[in-house]
Amino acid sequence: MAKLVLLFLVIFCIIQFTLAARLRRDAVEEGVATIKKTISDTFTKENVDSFFNKLGEMGELFKSKTSELGDAIQQKVKEVVN
Repeated sequence: MAKLVLLFLVIFCIIQFTLAARLRRDAVEEGVATIKKTISDTFTKENVDSFFNKLGEMGELFKSKTSELGDAIQQKVKEVVN
């Protein structure tokens, strides 16, 4: 009789571990699917193109401001030298 109880406990534990592992794997797969969907929604072609356009505009602004700063420094150096 005790062997039957032990056998039942072993089978019950195996079933519980199997179910627990399956639930965890489902949660991980669902999390990965959610992350993939979020990334694909965020990095659409329009969003990436808009980002690069803004980055190009910022580069042009930086270029113009640094040339203005360089001209101002060059003007001050000429004033000091003369």
